[in-house]
Amino acid sequence: MDHSGKQYRQPAMHDCRARAPARQTGVALITALLIISLVTIISAEMVSDQQLSIRRTGNQLLWDQALQYAQGGEIWARGILKRDLDSDRKTDFADHLNEDWASKLPMTPIDGGSIGGVIIDLQARFNVNNLYQDNTPDANNNAAPQKNANEALNVFKRLLSKLEIEGNIADAVVDWLDPDIDTRFPDGAEDLAYQGGKNPYRTANRRMAHISELRLIKGVNQKVYNKLLPYVTALPTFTTVNVNTASAIVIESLAKEIDSETAKEIVAIREQTPYNSYKDFKKQLKKLLPGNKQPGTQLKDMADVKSNYFRVDAQVQLGKLQLVMHSVMFRGSNKKIGILYRTQGFE
Repeated sequence: MDHSGKQYRQPAMHDCRARAPARQTGVALITALLIISLVTIISAEMVSDQQLSIRRTGNQLLWDQALQYAQGGEIWARGILKRDLDSDRKTDFADHLNEDWASKLPMTPIDGGSIGGVIIDLQARFNVNNLYQDNTPDANNNAAPQKNANEALNVFKRLLSKLEIEGNIADAVVDWLDPDIDTRFPDGAEDLAYQGGKNPYRTANRRMAHISELRLIKGVNQKVYNKLLPYVTALPTFTTVNVNTASAIVIESLAKEIDSETAKEIVAIREQTPYNSYKDFKKQLKKLLPGNKQPGTQLKDMADVKSNYFRVDAQVQLGKLQLVMHSVMFRGSNKKIGILYRTQGFE
């Protein structure tokens, strides 16, 4: 009671104490829900990671299996090429499209998918590395003189003309291959031509390791590259064109005297009776061309009827996975067949 006689009422401290436990209970509940949520999220993430890991492992195993099947395709091809070489030794050295190696292996069922393959004669194409010679021995252990490179340049320029591609890229390709820094006149391209771009680079000054290097050459855009690709290759030694397997447009490029109709006749004749030797081919050419239009002796340095370089394309389908492997092989006179390199993907 205060001095006026009124009863003084104490603050209700017990009410505050009553509300405190309720507030603490709410905080504990929120904390518990947060912990449960975090545990749920972490658990879901762990399950997701585990499933991803399982899928990744499964995909890797499937890829490894597909790769083994593709390498099995290599073994198949080596066996066929070896058998063909042994047969050639007994009869003749000609390689042509009527032989077993030229037959395409259709997609064949295997466990969980299918596999197919084809052997391509790379000497049916013009070898861009022929454009520069440094006396490196060729496939027959003979050093190709620089005069062969000069004639190869004429062949390449004719091929570009047949394909309606600007001929000025020919000099640029030579500059890419040769070791000097002197720009060829009038359309060459050395380092300076490539160092002013967004992504500057230098000329290789060596043989091309893969035909895709052609895409780096000044003047070779994607359209030009796609047009050239079926007719060119990049091989480590000087190679002749096999007239038993080359397309009419490549044969037409071998000599200025061979026109389009003659090239088509050469192809039509070989489909029935392949040329057994260069001499056999030249004899047929004399029948097709007038006496005053016979190619010179330089044709012998550019053409032949046998091949040493092949590419094996193995295609494997396992479930949704598709693998395409390209294996470039060299078949030497020592009866050995070696793999020069492998690439994956469509070319």
